[in-house]
Amino acid sequence: MKTKTILILAATIIICLALHLVRFSAAPPGFNADEAAYGYNAYSVLKTGKDEFGTPLPLLRLRSYGDNKLPGYMYATIPSVALLGLNEFSVRLPAIISALLLVLVIYLLAREATNSEVTARIAALLAAITPSLNMLSRHAHESVLMTLFISVSAWCMVRITNQKNNLWWYSVGAVIAASFALYTYHSARIFYAIMIPPLGYILWRSHKKKVFIVSLLVALLFVVPFIIAELSTPPSRLANLFIGTNTGIAAMQQELAIMSGKSPFSTTLFVVGNEIMNRYVSYFSPQYLAYH
Repeated sequence: MKTKTILILAATIIICLALHLVRFSAAPPGFNADEAAYGYNAYSVLKTGKDEFGTPLPLLRLRSYGDNKLPGYMYATIPSVALLGLNEFSVRLPAIISALLLVLVIYLLAREATNSEVTARIAALLAAITPSLNMLSRHAHESVLMTLFISVSAWCMVRITNQKNNLWWYSVGAVIAASFALYTYHSARIFYAIMIPPLGYILWRSHKKKVFIVSLLVALLFVVPFIIAELSTPPSRLANLFIGTNTGIAAMQQELAIMSGKSPFSTTLFVVGNEIMNRYVSYFSPQYLAYH
């Protein structure tokens, strides 16, 4: 990597860091319950090897408030809590570091995918100044960590298609990064299902059978316990977050049914469709991108 590129990347990461430090103590206003749960359980595991309920090293699920959280962010928080103590900044630090690293990974991914240094630099800058990323990484929000792992996995996959050397490292790296993402945030299930099968297909078609088998075994090492945990202790919050079973949507439908009777506008299909459209459009509003 050239000196000029290193300086530009360093400047971009500094911009990202500066945006995080602006009014960091005031925005977001307060420390939410999920952040407190991750921080306290990280502290408990650090000091006792057990979570707040006495479960030794919870690798599959974090009982927490009974919502069976994925434990990835909790484990990512342990080093910062060990170094800085249990406080708001130490709990949020993994999200900030993930955002900074994401700038670098996006640069590498864009350069590998487009073979263009200019495009890669623009992609890194956009990642650094994206309001939604800045907003989420100011919290102890596990989606930022998930995005980092998914991006690393995508970079490894693009490297596999562009070269024939070090396939072992990149194929196993892609699987491990995507598998780590599974244990951080619920949306990773979708990315895993989209990304890992094509990786297996690429390796199989390129006659890299040994690499394929090793990558498959590594994937099973993560996926099988994840599926068992999913069936035995499903995350209760996931059902409420899913728009079709969300209690708020159900209440909205009942209200419309009372107001309009058996009108088509009170059906589940209309209410859910209207809510999906409203939420999708709201993500592009100035209020969400800059002021929310």
